[in-house]
Amino acid sequence: MLKHGFIFFTIMLSLICSFAQCSRGLPSPSDIHYSTQNSMVLDYDDAIKTGNEFIYPFFDNATYKIHLRPGYITDIRLEPDEVLNYVGGGDSYRWKIDTASNNTRQGLLTHVFIKPLIEGISTNLVIVSDKRTYHLELISDGTLSSMVSWRYGSTSLSMYTSSPPLLKSPALMPLGISFNYRISNTKLPWSPSFVFNDLSKTYIKMNDTISATYLPSLYILDGSNNLVLVSYRFQSGYFIVDSVNDKYLLLLGRDRVIVTRMD
Repeated sequence: MLKHGFIFFTIMLSLICSFAQCSRGLPSPSDIHYSTQNSMVLDYDDAIKTGNEFIYPFFDNATYKIHLRPGYITDIRLEPDEVLNYVGGGDSYRWKIDTASNNTRQGLLTHVFIKPLIEGISTNLVIVSDKRTYHLELISDGTLSSMVSWRYGSTSLSMYTSSPPLLKSPALMPLGISFNYRISNTKLPWSPSFVFNDLSKTYIKMNDTISATYLPSLYILDGSNNLVLVSYRFQSGYFIVDSVNDKYLLLLGRDRVIVTRMD
């Protein structure tokens, strides 16, 4: 008898609590907070252009602006052997969307074809595959992006040295990219612009005016401030070191710059 009474009391208490919660009503839009801390928007200026193709690095939390021209088709290409599960746009009346696939040497290549019917319109498009979700913002402004594709994972890291606008986005943090460096002197003609690492290599972006025949020496400063000459590659305006260290010294004549990792 006591057991049944306890069960009845528990049920009634749950119902009362549920009613009290429901009576407060649904939250208003102003009560809902959306986090955009790790979101990023990439435009065609952030892509590498190869012929008529725009190549972006892929990030899960990114939105990609795609510019289109009425009367022309833009070919959105997925990764080889990526299986398309869904594609849908916000405006299905003024945009034509179609899909196709073909066999290539790299595997089955899936295409999403997009064509705006008029100029001056925009909408969004979501592509869901068996590997990832793409968020696109479609803009019909007369600019033509004939082909659009992505690089994925570690292969997208090679794009950073040729696409500086991508470098300082918070979206890079999950990939282990760190820009937390202090540069002691930024006023020299050859002073670094910024420094980052990808957990295995250090990239020191030098001033654009620097000459390949007029480069500073690069040293590692150890815990006792001993200098160790380090080998590096100079590529696309970057010193690339095949390691990550706490402190570097760049020395050219009597001028010096110390680069210190802060994390």
